[in-house]
Amino acid sequence: MKKTEWTSMEVYKLLWKIDEGYTPDADEAAMLAAREALDLSHTPITALPEAIGQLTGLQMLDLSGTQITALPESLGQLTSLKELDLSRTQITALPESLGQLASLQELGLSDTPITALPESL
Repeated sequence: MKKTEWTSMEVYKLLWKIDEGYTPDADEAAMLAAREALDLSHTPITALPEAIGQLTGLQMLDLSGTQITALPESLGQLTSLKELDLSRTQITALPESLGQLASLQELGLSDTPITALPESL
């Protein structure tokens, strides 16, 4: 039976399965490409999978209030991303690939230990 609604946490778990070698079926791949928002704020996550780059239609990614300490370079593949909230995370540096996010309009960095932006921004 085709799953029609995916929570943000279900998408997150699927991305980790893909990192581990799982091949998404056609419905899963279509859902990933069409996903516009991923709200993982205030969840116990500590990392993002490289497969996050498969969310090519993603416009909003909220990681605020998580224990994430780093971002994968594949984040630069999210060329539709308009909003990225990293507030209240443990991220100390941003990947150079963030400079590829030409659609990015809002970048939330409040209450993070980040002291410098990548040259690409």
